[in-house]
Amino acid sequence: MIDNFVSKFNKFKVTPRAIPAFLFFACLISYGLMAPFLGFYQDDWHFIYYYITRGAPGIIELAHYDGHPLSAWIYILAFRALGVSPLAWQLFSIFWRWLAAVAAWKLLHQFWPNHLKQTFTAALFFLLYPAFILQPQAICYSEVWISHTVLLWSFYYAGRGIQENKFRYHIFGFIIKILHVFTSAYVTGLEFVRLFIIWMQIPKDQTKSFRKRLKMAIWLWLPYLLINLGYIIWRVFLYNSPVEKRADPTVIFTLLDTPIQTIQLLLNNLFPDLILILATSWYSVLTPSIFSYSNLINGLLLGIMLLSALSTWLAIHKMSSAYNQESQNFPANALLIGALLVLFGLAPYYAIGYFMYEKFAPWNSRVALGSLLGAGLLVSYLFYALVTNPRRQNIALAILIAFMIGWQVRNANEFRQSWNKQLTLYEQLFWRIPGLQKNTAILSEQEILFFMGDYPTSFAINSIYGQPTPLSEQEIPYWFFPVSSSFWGKESVLASGTPLNDQQHSIYFAGDSKKSILIRFEPQDNECLWVIRPEDAYSRAITPSENLLAPISDLSRITENVTKSPLEKILLSRSSRNWCYFYQKADLARQFQRWQDVVQFWQQAEELNKRPANGFEYIPFIEGYANTGDWKTARNLTDVANRISPAMYHSLCPVWKNLYTTTPNSSMKNDEYQEVIHFLGCVP
Repeated sequence: MIDNFVSKFNKFKVTPRAIPAFLFFACLISYGLMAPFLGFYQDDWHFIYYYITRGAPGIIELAHYDGHPLSAWIYILAFRALGVSPLAWQLFSIFWRWLAAVAAWKLLHQFWPNHLKQTFTAALFFLLYPAFILQPQAICYSEVWISHTVLLWSFYYAGRGIQENKFRYHIFGFIIKILHVFTSAYVTGLEFVRLFIIWMQIPKDQTKSFRKRLKMAIWLWLPYLLINLGYIIWRVFLYNSPVEKRADPTVIFTLLDTPIQTIQLLLNNLFPDLILILATSWYSVLTPSIFSYSNLINGLLLGIMLLSALSTWLAIHKMSSAYNQESQNFPANALLIGALLVLFGLAPYYAIGYFMYEKFAPWNSRVALGSLLGAGLLVSYLFYALVTNPRRQNIALAILIAFMIGWQVRNANEFRQSWNKQLTLYEQLFWRIPGLQKNTAILSEQEILFFMGDYPTSFAINSIYGQPTPLSEQEIPYWFFPVSSSFWGKESVLASGTPLNDQQHSIYFAGDSKKSILIRFEPQDNECLWVIRPEDAYSRAITPSENLLAPISDLSRITENVTKSPLEKILLSRSSRNWCYFYQKADLARQFQRWQDVVQFWQQAEELNKRPANGFEYIPFIEGYANTGDWKTARNLTDVANRISPAMYHSLCPVWKNLYTTTPNSSMKNDEYQEVIHFLGCVP
């Protein structure tokens, strides 16, 4: 039996037809494992907001204001098919990334048909390259993988037309190139590499002179060049983004005005960016933390990496067995093509003056999108040039791919944690704030969500409460302001009242700091979302900055008019019977002085053995029991709150003094009040 298995294993060979399947496996294990646990991030949210509130015209409007009008159709069709399902969007983006990798391999294998192992390696590097780490932003970057796929297939069919001398393949390539213009501008610069690719694929006929071959290459490239130039002329000289002008190619204009200074600027930024893409982006692949297997995630990661290493070794080993006549190294022209793809891949961002090393990670990694194929080809070339022993090549490559896959999974896990925190915020907002008056600003001391930001959080909040809005309505009802980044050192100005304004894309917000709500969201400290009240200004449970801003937190802007959220299925996808559910519902009931409801929420939580981890969250229930006449329970809860959190007397003493003056007199009230004042040490 063992001999039979060994015999079948030795006969098994990996042919070119199997490469897409191996790429699919690598794509699935790198990006698909975490897909069910990922959501929406940063710029994904403005697409969601415009789609929810304005439909297809909203997507067209957004693309127009964002400077990428030709790609709107992709999002319109995708939203109609996928809706706002996070998993559907993740799988959609992963699918197109896999297709882009398949197209990349087909193109490279077309160049070097006798180097299956090397072209497969380059395609794997393109698929897994660590310089780009924003794959979980599925909505925002799906258009880029579509664009890659379309352009690379256009390259492929143009090359096939040359190799087989069949005009219909040139037609295919030309039609696909026209489609590419209506995808994404991120990879537009790669079109200028087509001339070198065509030149490389023209048969080396001894009867043709260098001049004739060059003339043929230019002639074959000319239709594609005219399409690309037409797009560039339209985009640079004719089209204007109406508000932001964020994607305007300003560097092209300065190049025409001051060519020497502009070229110097580009070169000064090019070399740091090349180092970042080709060298330092690999640092994160191998970090000491991945060898700490003290938690479940790292243990699972080890298993994923071992499986990846074994699968890669098997694929490469069987390729070597099937094609042992191949040369072990790439031809030198691979180095040239790779370098050109890297350089021209940077062109769209360089045209707008956006340089990778100047921007913050991880958002700067999008600059590398157009250069990923070239970088993968260069690294593959260098790998086979440095590691020449076939057996060592197979082992080293298996280990390297395993670490790359491990890095992508680790990176996705960080986005998973971000999405979990987002869901925690959104569901608690949904419970605590069923409705909210328009022109309300939501303030927090600092950024509360990672992989987000102020305007993405604003779009997310507006999407939760979003309703159909006519295109003529440009005012957005709510906005999120992190005070530390938006008003650093100006808390007193906010506290005294000041206009609050912001604008993003085609919409704007206009409000007032005294018509705002102050929130605190620190779930990592076992806290629920806290909607801060003016009465909390004296509490030591919040920060001094929050103490200062508490008086302007206007809870009257919260209404009980429940808004039917278009994202309700996402918000309620998790179990709602956690402690924070009862706290938020009770805090809402406290706001409207429904004290019996507050008591009932505590009793329901008790039945499920749910308790707060912070004394601050006992306060609504202390007030609820006191206002329903159960002073003994109110005193017991006060005792527990005082014991589990430090300095709670700063919050509890004012609460009890207020209860003493606002509730009916009784002997029990007096007795419990005196006891509480005594053990808290309240100042008379």
